[in-house]
Amino acid sequence: MQKMPIINIGVHQPTLHKNIVSRQDCQTLIDYLKTPGDTYDARPDVISKHPLWNKTEWPQHIAEKALDKILPSGYIVDEIAIMQSKIALKPHCDWIDHDTVIVALDADPIAHTVFFKNRIPMRPVASHPAAFLTKTPWSPFQYEMPDKHNKMTKIDDIRELYKQCIESPESIENFVIDEDFLSMLKQLIKKRSQPRLDHDKQTAEDVPTPRITDYAKWVTDYDPNSKFPAKVHEKYLSHVSIEDLHGLSVDKIFEWDKGDIMHFNGSQVHSASGVHNQKTFMTVFLHYTN
Repeated sequence: MQKMPIINIGVHQPTLHKNIVSRQDCQTLIDYLKTPGDTYDARPDVISKHPLWNKTEWPQHIAEKALDKILPSGYIVDEIAIMQSKIALKPHCDWIDHDTVIVALDADPIAHTVFFKNRIPMRPVASHPAAFLTKTPWSPFQYEMPDKHNKMTKIDDIRELYKQCIESPESIENFVIDEDFLSMLKQLIKKRSQPRLDHDKQTAEDVPTPRITDYAKWVTDYDPNSKFPAKVHEKYLSHVSIEDLHGLSVDKIFEWDKGDIMHFNGSQVHSASGVHNQKTFMTVFLHYTN
């Protein structure tokens, strides 16, 4: 059988739909996320579930009702992620050549999504649907996790931290070193050592999205001589090195409110703001076929 070509929905500008999902339905999705079970994944920085459309038993009727309010008929859902996150994602594209819908379920104290005028129209890595942008050195073994005071702390290499825990635990001041902590580190190291694949080939061992550094090769409307506005960086994106932002330009900034929905083409570069302590949301990746 010939495979049908993928066609994106044609959203050229990010769109914010206000008050689409009721507070009650937001809470139902949050409660579902926090209930351990199939696809439940709890890590120090993120709790997530990835239900399968028309396969997993979950509050799909809420998602379907919301999508039907903002989309024409005929959409095909590729992947769903419901997450509670203590971290802020840096500039990236989602599922390139597909569309993204983000439902804001909660935020403490407030969250934003910053959209750039720039896009990544082709996959930099053929086996991976998405891409992060960074000019600064990066490793999959970098990690942010809460310390014993519940303050998010950046770890340059979790492998080195694990080694230090084993060899000289008394030298570590910021974390409580016990069997649970060691087990968590071992699992994180294992997961971050595996290749990331498309959705139909993914397993629970997948590592984060690969990074690309060659903006000029992959990013549209990139201006290597343009400096990113310092005030915008300070207000919204202080968690991102400003060196990673030079050459990019801001399109829109959406402030989250419970029940709002953002709809945009996944090829558009966007970033979370870094001002929230925690946020909960549902992301749906989808496409159309003819």
